[in-house]
Amino acid sequence: MTHPDLTDYLLGNASDNGLEGTRRHVDGCESCTGELAGLRKLPGLVAAATPPVTPPARLEGLVLQAVRREGALGRRRWLRWPRRSPAWAPAWAGAVAVLLLAVGALTVSSISHSRAPGGSGTAQPPTAQTQRLVATDGSAASGAARIEDGPSGKVVALTVEGLPANPPGQLYVCWLVDQGDASEQQNRLAVGTFSVSGPGPVTMRWTTGADTAHYRLEVTLERAEGNPQHSGPAVLRAK
Repeated sequence: MTHPDLTDYLLGNASDNGLEGTRRHVDGCESCTGELAGLRKLPGLVAAATPPVTPPARLEGLVLQAVRREGALGRRRWLRWPRRSPAWAPAWAGAVAVLLLAVGALTVSSISHSRAPGGSGTAQPPTAQTQRLVATDGSAASGAARIEDGPSGKVVALTVEGLPANPPGQLYVCWLVDQGDASEQQNRLAVGTFSVSGPGPVTMRWTTGADTAHYRLEVTLERAEGNPQHSGPAVLRAK
């Protein structure tokens, strides 16, 4: 048995006689009845699979202008080059290209604004923090620290000058000191150690995972015994 075209029947594209004949056939054909039930689900499935999109307000006008412009160009090209322009080439092909370019430009603009606050289109440079350290005994010793983002955390670059050479068995220790730090209950983190052999400036660089915005720097002289607690005198302290 020859089965009718159910797609034309579902979309109403068949003639009146064709529609009536297909209707009588479907009423008596179990196979076509099941196939037609499946076809009727397709519009809903397609709608559910596609997220809703709100086009820009001016998009319709732009597309219509492009269609009219490309239609006029297509007619002129057909009159000028009848042998080289195929009859099946749609006049609206250029309009579709214009539409795709417009949608692409809108997408790129949206991504650029979402990645660059304020529409600047450039990444904001990392901010650096600076701290100046002065001698706790009133001497001319001093220090300057620059703290900035690094690939593995905060990079602390400390330059000191005027400190005396550390005695044998002792090291200078740089600390991140938080509020409420006291000798009885310490609230500080060691950044690194260093030695001084002369009066000239010495520069050290360390990397820490701590949030340095909540700490001030301090340098103490400690015994080189690996004790993580601070016990020696402070020699430099951030203002």
